[in-house]
Amino acid sequence: MASKVVQKVIETLKTHEQAWILVSALKYGIVKLITDSNGYHVVNSCLNHLKYAYNEFLFADVVDHFLDISMNSHGCCVLKNYFDQAYDKQKPLFFHKIIENTLSLSQDRVGNYMVQHILSHRLPWATKRILNALEGHHVELSMQKCGSHVVETCLNLCDPKESAHIVLELLHSPHFSQLLQDQYGNYIIQTALHVSQGHICTSLVKAIKPHIPELQNHPYGNSILSKPKFKKHLKSSFF
Repeated sequence: MASKVVQKVIETLKTHEQAWILVSALKYGIVKLITDSNGYHVVNSCLNHLKYAYNEFLFADVVDHFLDISMNSHGCCVLKNYFDQAYDKQKPLFFHKIIENTLSLSQDRVGNYMVQHILSHRLPWATKRILNALEGHHVELSMQKCGSHVVETCLNLCDPKESAHIVLELLHSPHFSQLLQDQYGNYIIQTALHVSQGHICTSLVKAIKPHIPELQNHPYGNSILSKPKFKKHLKSSFF
């Protein structure tokens, strides 16, 4: 109930002085507010109703607790809202914190959404650094519930050259057969088939072909064999 009252106060602020009094009072408990099931509504109200200058002041200390907030469901919600409203010159500081912790966040049940959110902004420099952080880990991530979401987003949102690099990493893994039959990994292979082009797609189909017998009677593997793109390339190939 109290949080709803504070939200209403935020919505009805009239003057510059009133806004500064409010954010100054909230600032020193901002981390606790952001990660609280009621408090995060108050912070989102600030983001939605106050000018960015006030929120920039309010969020000044958040960067020091960034990882914990990113792995909290309420904190993740607030940070995504903040990113979407932040000016381009303010975003890099928080983006860098996510990039520094890309691998840990990608494996977390909440943190993986933060990595995906940064990828959705399609900033070339940020995407490149995320891919560099994940290089060599795509296979293990593909067989994790949370990590597979990040790999799938990378494949779908990266440019063809970058997605091809990921597909080649999957292809050259000694665990490729396990990927095909894994409950999460098979979705990554399906996505890889969808985004692959030219010789990369041909190489992927060629790598899958020897495993057809074991995949035909497998609940996850058979999903790959049923893909129209796989059937099309298999039928037209002579390897």
